Amino acid sequence: MKNSPYNLIFAVLLVGATFVFAEQQGITKSYKVSKGVTLDVSVNPGDIIIKSWDKNEISFNSKDMDANDWRNVEFKEIDNTLYFNFRPKKGWGNFTFFVPSVTHLRLRTTNGDIELKNKITGDVDLRTSGGDLITNEIQGRLTASTSGGDIHLGDISGPINVNTSGGDIIIGSVSGNNAEVNTMGGDIQIIGTEGNLNAKTYGGDITIGDIGGNAFVTTFGGDVELKNVSGKAIMETYGGDISLLSANGHVSAETKGGDISLKNVKGSLDAKTSGGSIYAELDPAHSGQSNLKSANGQIELRLSPSSKVDIDALIKMRGSHEQGSRIYTDFGGKTNLEKNKNTISYKTAINGGGQQINISTTNSDIIIKKK
Repeated sequence: MKNSPYNLIFAVLLVGATFVFAEQQGITKSYKVSKGVTLDVSVNPGDIIIKSWDKNEISFNSKDMDANDWRNVEFKEIDNTLYFNFRPKKGWGNFTFFVPSVTHLRLRTTNGDIELKNKITGDVDLRTSGGDLITNEIQGRLTASTSGGDIHLGDISGPINVNTSGGDIIIGSVSGNNAEVNTMGGDIQIIGTEGNLNAKTYGGDITIGDIGGNAFVTTFGGDVELKNVSGKAIMETYGGDISLLSANGHVSAETKGGDISLKNVKGSLDAKTSGGSIYAELDPAHSGQSNLKSANGQIELRLSPSSKVDIDALIKMRGSHEQGSRIYTDFGGKTNLEKNKNTISYKTAINGGGQQINISTTNSDIIIKKK
């Protein structure tokens, strides 16, 4: 029997429908794995998405792949590590992996985003040369690096080392003993850390919640805002304000062009601004030294009434400000106040003396009060 034209048309449509269905479904592969497996993924280029489930297997899917693309995939297992490599001659691969919730991850792409959709228990290493990094909660050590994108992380129960060459960094709570966070051109925001923090940006603001250890924070073009620091706090900005809610160790704050506010500092402090005011609250240690210096702004120091300190304050006056500046204190006791045309100096020992505090400004006021 001869085939009618209608039968031929139906066959062509059926083949076309099958092809479209296969292309929509892509290729899916699954592998049985042991507990604590490591998944090592290298894609050049493409996006990587990780989803966790309760199965003891790793499955991956790519809706963009066909049989020809599959030839560019290498998948092997060595010592409880699954290696996945995609190196096409041309084109782009987007991959979704389903992994057990307890899995170590090493994920790399030369140009694409990496996203962890669900909670992962295990050490995680994320690297992309041109995309964003996004995670949910991680219980383990985290290393994350991108050469050109933002980083958004959930809560991390382990130490972190996070770097981007051109984007913002936003992180939840970090309960590891150390957090290293750096960006070459964006803001840094962290809800809080249980351990030490070292954060640096070359062009943005730094905003951190409570810090359970020492804090070392630097920005070359923005504001610095910290809440409660359990240890010492070292803060520096080349063009913004600095604010601190409290610290239980030595505090150093320096800005080339902004105001400084340091509250509830226990120990000693160094505060320096080239173009703003300084406000500080200090419960001084029995020894050591504190220094507050502004090139052209008011300085206000508040001390507990029982503080034992020696204060040396100096105002330099220039131009039309020669008669307008003053030193004020509500502490009693023996004082030595001297005025002349260009300076006002003030020295006193409060409650018998103790920690040395040096205060100096130009063309503005110095205020020393009880808190």
